[in-house]
Amino acid sequence: MSDQDIPSPSDLKKMTAQADAARAEEELSRLHKKEDEERERREGFMAQGLRDDVRERVNRALKRAAESNLTRVKAMEFSATYLADGGRAVNNADPEWPKSLQGWAARGYEFFQKELAPKGYRLHAEISEFDKSGVPKTVIVEVVWS
Repeated sequence: MSDQDIPSPSDLKKMTAQADAARAEEELSRLHKKEDEERERREGFMAQGLRDDVRERVNRALKRAAESNLTRVKAMEFSATYLADGGRAVNNADPEWPKSLQGWAARGYEFFQKELAPKGYRLHAEISEFDKSGVPKTVIVEVVWS
């Protein structure tokens, strides 16, 4: 069919079906890419260790907070999906919420238990963001004192 020919309704239906198929393929490709990126982030979170300079970084953060007259500092922020229970324990302020920590967050908690808790610091965790359906999305963990 040339550009001068008026397409038949059948031709238009074929064109519409091809355009729909192309859009669906594009959307599927976008979803696969998003899933791959999320899987990579999750795997990185689970495998990540604490930095070698963690003590120095914690000391600087605590001192800066005190100089700013604060009594807490954000220690971690991560997806609630990285918790063993998807954020349920944190959302319900369950005192056993640290048991749901995995990966990098669990290693951070071990550091806290060893280095900060004996000095009187506490941890506070909360869901800072929920998705549209009310499911926990983002967790913030803070080191608290005073």
